[in-house]
Amino acid sequence: KTAALPDDKITPILIIEEPESFLHPSAQSEFGRILQTLSEEFGIQILATTHSPYMLNREDPKSNILLYRDRGKGKAHQTRVIDTSGDSWMAPFAEHLGIAPEEFSCWRPVFSTYKSRVLLVEGQTDKEYFEFFQNSILGSEPLAKEIEVVPYGGKDTLKNTLLLQFVLSKFDRVFITYDLDADGEVRDPLRRLDLKEGRDFASLGVPLPGKDCIEGLLPERVLGAVNGRETSLVMGLGSRDSSKRRQAKDTLKKKYIQEFKQHLDYSKEELKELTKIVRLINKTLCAPKVRPQRTPDRRR
Repeated sequence: KTAALPDDKITPILIIEEPESFLHPSAQSEFGRILQTLSEEFGIQILATTHSPYMLNREDPKSNILLYRDRGKGKAHQTRVIDTSGDSWMAPFAEHLGIAPEEFSCWRPVFSTYKSRVLLVEGQTDKEYFEFFQNSILGSEPLAKEIEVVPYGGKDTLKNTLLLQFVLSKFDRVFITYDLDADGEVRDPLRRLDLKEGRDFASLGVPLPGKDCIEGLLPERVLGAVNGRETSLVMGLGSRDSSKRRQAKDTLKKKYIQEFKQHLDYSKEELKELTKIVRLINKTLCAPKVRPQRTPDRRR
């Protein structure tokens, strides 16, 4: 019998236990999306128990509930609901999945990102460069406005394939960049996730001393102007003290981008390498998805 009033109707409840079993991480993420779609389309409530981060609901984080059972003297006691509210909602889940807090903290900016097209860059300086390409008039192809640029906190972050796979499943399209000097460490982890160079990721820089990073793509007059003024910092790059080398490198990176932003009269030749990577990112993230066409059945 159908209830007369909508408020009197009983909402069907579907309970699923550990649906991630025997599924590849990408399939787990897709199955989670399917459950969300079914719930919304048919107006049913779905309760799923899981130990997989890929099954978590990223569109509506409040729907994820983390349960923890207290233990004392080898015995299990009451079960508690762990607070997962706020922008860092993923942090408690990461902790209980055995992911180190420092590894998770690098990905925190990603969890507050809601655009469907995301460019993951190594750090804040790279983010500043690409956002400048979006908002300035350089006479070259700009980075598409619909792309959100998100830093991931350094090359070591890409080695955590568990978290990286979760991040990739959060968005419709993702492109990853990293400095060329990290290629030997980063390429294999990315390939293990079935990511392909040119389609999913690209290194920044040229294979020359001091240019195997995004600064290696800058016009020579920018590099010459900074290096000529900051000789002490350039000399600091050869220090035996690793902390002094890092400090000199970080300071120079800031000087390079400040100098780069002061000029808007670059020629196409000067911006050739930067334009090449921006064009690749735009093509990858903004090109319409092509649906495979069915081969017509010619049998009679």
